Amino acid sequence: MSQFEEVQTVPLKDSIGNNLTGGNNGQARYNRRRGLAGLTMPRVLIGLVVLILLIIIVILAVLLTTGRCRGGSDESDVSGQSGSAATVYLDTSNAPCRNQGVRLPRTVLPSRYLLEMRPVLPSQNGSASVNYGKVEMTVVCQQATRDVIFHVGNEQNITKLTVVSQSRADVAQSVELKQHCIGLSQMYLRLARTCEQSETMLITIEYVRVIDNKLDGFYLGTYRDKKKVTRNLASTHMEPISARKAFPCFDEPDMKAKFELHMIRDSQYQTLFNMPLNHTRPDTACGPEAVGGCYRDVFDESVVMSTYLVAFAILPLDYGSLTREVPTKYGSVKVGIWAPSYAKDHLQFAMNVTEKVLPYFEEFFNLPYPLPKLDMIGVPDFSAGAMENWGLIIYRFLTLLYDPVYTQTLEKQNVAEVITHEIAHQWFGNIVTMTWWDDLWLNEAFATFTQFIGVDVYNPTWNMMDRCYVEFVMNALQTDSMLHSHPIIMAGVSDPSEIESLFDDISYFKGSSLIRMLEGVIGRRVLKEGLMIYLNRFAWRNAASRDLFEAFSEAYRKINQNSGAHSNSPAENLTRVMDTWTTQVNYPLVTVRISGNWLHFRQERFLLYPNGTQIWESHQTKYNYKWIIPVMYLTDKTPEPIWTWLDLEESKTVELDHTPTFVKINLNQTGLYRCNYEFSNWQQLVKLSRQGYFGSTDMAGLLNDAFTLAYIGRLNISVPFDLFETLEEDRLDSGTPWTISMRKISELQPLMAQDQQSAEKLVKLIFKVLRKPLKAILSKPQHLLTHTEKIKRQTLNQIAVMVDEPVVANMYREKYQQWRANQSIILSPDEIDFVYQLGITGGNTSDWEFFWNKYNNDFVSTYEKKHMISALAMSPNLDIINRLIQILFDQGQIRQTDAITIAVKFARRSGALDLVWTHFTRNWDQLLKIYGHMPFLMSDITKFPADYYTEFDYERIREFFETHSLTSGRRNAYQSLESIRANIAWIKHNMESFKTFIKNKVIE
Repeated sequence: MSQFEEVQTVPLKDSIGNNLTGGNNGQARYNRRRGLAGLTMPRVLIGLVVLILLIIIVILAVLLTTGRCRGGSDESDVSGQSGSAATVYLDTSNAPCRNQGVRLPRTVLPSRYLLEMRPVLPSQNGSASVNYGKVEMTVVCQQATRDVIFHVGNEQNITKLTVVSQSRADVAQSVELKQHCIGLSQMYLRLARTCEQSETMLITIEYVRVIDNKLDGFYLGTYRDKKKVTRNLASTHMEPISARKAFPCFDEPDMKAKFELHMIRDSQYQTLFNMPLNHTRPDTACGPEAVGGCYRDVFDESVVMSTYLVAFAILPLDYGSLTREVPTKYGSVKVGIWAPSYAKDHLQFAMNVTEKVLPYFEEFFNLPYPLPKLDMIGVPDFSAGAMENWGLIIYRFLTLLYDPVYTQTLEKQNVAEVITHEIAHQWFGNIVTMTWWDDLWLNEAFATFTQFIGVDVYNPTWNMMDRCYVEFVMNALQTDSMLHSHPIIMAGVSDPSEIESLFDDISYFKGSSLIRMLEGVIGRRVLKEGLMIYLNRFAWRNAASRDLFEAFSEAYRKINQNSGAHSNSPAENLTRVMDTWTTQVNYPLVTVRISGNWLHFRQERFLLYPNGTQIWESHQTKYNYKWIIPVMYLTDKTPEPIWTWLDLEESKTVELDHTPTFVKINLNQTGLYRCNYEFSNWQQLVKLSRQGYFGSTDMAGLLNDAFTLAYIGRLNISVPFDLFETLEEDRLDSGTPWTISMRKISELQPLMAQDQQSAEKLVKLIFKVLRKPLKAILSKPQHLLTHTEKIKRQTLNQIAVMVDEPVVANMYREKYQQWRANQSIILSPDEIDFVYQLGITGGNTSDWEFFWNKYNNDFVSTYEKKHMISALAMSPNLDIINRLIQILFDQGQIRQTDAITIAVKFARRSGALDLVWTHFTRNWDQLLKIYGHMPFLMSDITKFPADYYTEFDYERIREFFETHSLTSGRRNAYQSLESIRANIAWIKHNMESFKTFIKNKVIE
C-alpha cells in the first residue's frame, strides 16, 4: 500500500506578518469504571457480581496458564492472545465473549472461499447501497476441537449460518452455540460434535451489509461524468483488517487460502476481481431493482493469498480500459488500466511504466509474476495512495492518471513511483507475506525502496536514486527522532488501532532507509541475490524479519567469501547488525573529532527533545540504545572512502597515516544516522560546499543535520545558515538542498509569530540566496530543462511564492489576470498552483467564488480539482476561512480526502491553525465517524497541533488527547506534544541568540 503525500506550498509570508482579514472505531469494549451507567440498581448489583466472577476467572486463567483441554469432545480449546485484564470484550447482547483472544486460534484454518456478492447501488433504484452476500468457507481442523472462531464485521447482518462436514458425510454436524463478539469482530461457534484432526468442514454464511462510503471493506464511490451525471461504483480496500467488513473470513495474514468470486449484477455494470473472468451467465437473483437483465460473473479461482489482498469492484459501463499483452521473461501478462471515460486519454503513461517495470521485476527477483493478468483501477475515493491487491491494484485517481495539461513534474514522478511500488508488492508482500503485522515493514519498506529502482529503470535520466534522501530518509530521521516513535518490529501488536497505526513513516520510510543503508554496505549484487534466496525460499508462505536477514547473510557469504571491504567485520552477520536497528526505537547521532592523526568516533541516541518525558509505553532494548553502525568516511588526504564500524561501542578511535584538515562521514547519506563535527570541521565543510565539492545528496544531508542540531542547541546557529548561503553559488542541478533548507527554516515558525523584525530579516536573507539561482533557472526555456531541473525550477518558484519574491509573485499575478480573462490559455502544469494561489491571495471574494463554483459545478479533471482545492485553502479572508472550516465535514460539498488537504494547509498557517483545530476539537465525534477508521488521515489530523509553542497550548492539547479517542492517530498525537515541547524549549533557549544572529547577519 502506498502512502500519498501532496507537494505543499507553505505560505511563509502569511505566517510571519500578513494578517488574516474580516465512539471508538466500532469496538464495543467494557470499561469497568463506567460500563454500568444507565442500569437500574438491582441489575447493577447482579451485573456487578457476575462481572467480578468473570474477571476473576479470566485473570486466573491467564496467571495460572492452565487453559482448557485441547482436543476433548467436551472441552473448549479456545486460544489466542489474551485481552488486557482491564478489558472484557462483549458480544451483541453485552455478555462477555467466550473467546477473549485478539488473535485467532490456529485450531481451524481456511483452505478455500467461494464468495457470492449481489451489490445494489443507488442507481439501481435502491434507497441505500446494500450488498447481499454469501460465503462458503472450506476449513480444515488442525486438531480435534468443537470451537470455530473467525472474523465477522460488526455491521454484517447474518441471515443464515450452517456447518457441514465434507470429510464425514455419515455424521451430522450442527452449531450448538453461536456468539458474535463485536468487541473483537469475531464469530464464535460451538459445534455439536467434535471436528476431528484433518477433518474438512464447509461453513456457509448468508449476510446483508450496507455499502457505505467509509473507504474500507466493500465501499461506495461516486463521480460525475462529462455530462455531470453522478455515477456510482463499489470497490474494496481490505488492508489491514477490513476484509472482515466485506465478508466473514479468517482475517489474518498467515491464514492464506484460495478465493473464487461470483458477482451478481444487472446490465448497467461490469465487474473485476483478482483473477480473470471465466464466464458470464444469466441469473435470476437480482431482484426488482435490476435494469436490463440479471447476470452472474464467475471468476477463476485465485492463487493462495491472504484476505487483505482480496479485491473486487463493480463499475459503471462508463469505465473503460487500455489493455495490452505485456511480454515478460516467462511469457506474457495481460495488463488493463481502468478509469472513467473522461480520463481515457490519461492512461497511457501508467501503461508505459508498467510495460517496463513488470518485466524488469520478474528478472530482478528471478521469479515469474504468477497471475495471467494485472488490472489497475483508478477510483475517486481511496484513503491511501494505492493498494497492491494481487492482480487488481486499486489507486486513487491522482496516483494512476497522468493528464499532460494539469499534472506537474513531481506529480508525474509520483504516479510512476506509486505504480512501481504496487507492482513490487506483487512479489514482496503477495508471494511472500509477513507472518503478522508487527513485521509490516517487510512489505512496505522493500516496496518503497524498490520503487526507486523500478522508476530508475523506467527513466534513468530522472536520477531517482538521488531522490531517496529527500523522499524517505529525511522523513525517517524526523519522525524517528521522537521519544514516542516505535521500533520497526513492533512485537506484541494486536489491537486493531495499533495495527492501523503501523502504516506510518517508520514502517515505510525508516524501513526503506535501512534497506538503502544495507545496500550501501553489501552492494546491489548481494542485495539482489539475498532477495532471490528469500523469495524463492518462502514463496506462497509467510516469513519474518530474521528470515530476510539470514538470506542476506547467506548471499553475502556466497558472493564475498571472506573478502572485500567488510571482511572480518560485523557485515558477516547481518542478522545481528540489523537487529540493533529494527528492534530499537530512534537512531544514533555519530560525532567525529580530529586529534592529530586520530579520528575519535562517538555514538549516542538522538532525540529531538532529549528532556522529554515518556507519556506512553516504553520500548525496552537489550542494546541500551547502542547500534552496530557502518561508517564511511573521507578526509582531504584519502583518495577513496574508508569504512569503519561502531560495534555497539559508545566510542572508537581510528588511527590514520596522515593528519587531516577535515573529515566527512556518512558519504551519500547512506547511513540512517545524524552526524556532528567540531565547529572548525563544520567551517571546512562550509568552505568545501561553496566550492561545489559535495553532490546534492551530501549537501542535503549536511543542511538537514546542521539545522536540526542547531534547533536542539547542539550547534551554533550560524553553521546551517552559512551552509544555506552556499546555495547562492548555484553549483547543483538538483533542488533537493533547497527543499531541505526551506523545510527546516519553516520549522522556525514559532519565531515568526514571536518577532516580526527578525522574521523580515530572515525573508531578506532568503531573497539574497535565492536571487541568482532563481534568475538562472527562469532564464532557461522550459522545454530545454531536464527532469531534475524542472523539479528544481518548481522548488525555487515555490520558495519565491512563499516569501512573496516580487519578480515571481508579479509574474504569476499577471498570468492569473490573463488566464482569468481568457481561460483557453494553457498554463504550464508546474505553474498552475502558483497562478491559482496568487490569484486568490491577491484577489478578492469574487476570485475565490470563481474557483469554488468551478470546483463544485463544472466538469474538471482530477488534477485540476486538486489545484483548485489547494488554492481555495489559501484565502487570507477570515470569513472565507471560517466558511471552509464549517463545511470540512460536509461530504456533500467536499470530498473526504479534499477536506484533509484543506485542513493540512490551514494547519501550516499560523493564523488559521487555531481556527481549524478548535473546529476539530468541537466536532471530534463527527470527525471520528468520518476519519477514525482511516489510519493515514487520522495520523495527519493528530499531527496538526505540532506547530503550537506555548505552555498553555501544550496543556490544553495534552488534556484533550488524554480524554478523547484517537484511534490510529494516537502515536502521532503524542509526537505532536513532543514537538510542542521542543518548540517551547527552542523559544526559551535559542530565541534571543537567533535574534542577535539574524540581526548581525542581515544588515540593512
